[in-house]
Amino acid sequence: MLRIILVTVLLASSAIATTFDSCTDGGAAPTAVAVAGCAEQPCDFAPGTKVVVDVDFTVDEDVTALAAHVFATVQGLTIEYTLDNPNACELLQDSTCPLDDGEAATYHLEVEIPDITLKSEVLLKFYLEDQSSERVTCFQLDGQVV
Repeated sequence: MLRIILVTVLLASSAIATTFDSCTDGGAAPTAVAVAGCAEQPCDFAPGTKVVVDVDFTVDEDVTALAAHVFATVQGLTIEYTLDNPNACELLQDSTCPLDDGEAATYHLEVEIPDITLKSEVLLKFYLEDQSSERVTCFQLDGQVV
């Protein structure tokens, strides 16, 4: 019985929505973002751990391809984080590409935090681009490497 309660609590906590900021340079805001273990910004990221992010979004046109991009800004320097699999169509939950105009989808991302000792604030920008390199959804998230 205790095992069932523990599993239920863990599943519920991993699905809690995370506060996020809309991008100011294009792309519709997601309908929801859930970063495992983080309900409010800034999110704490421990070096050498995996961050799990689910992004709920709705497309406003037919989409045949999705490319994921993640940028990190630390101490004024912005770099693109190289994802293991930038093909977001392969990481959709309960849906597949192509997506029809008005269709809702969830993108599931798992990112390894580099095992570094630099403790710092970080601004993360996540976005998905369609087959025409137009942003489908975009959000920003404040975090800190602890």
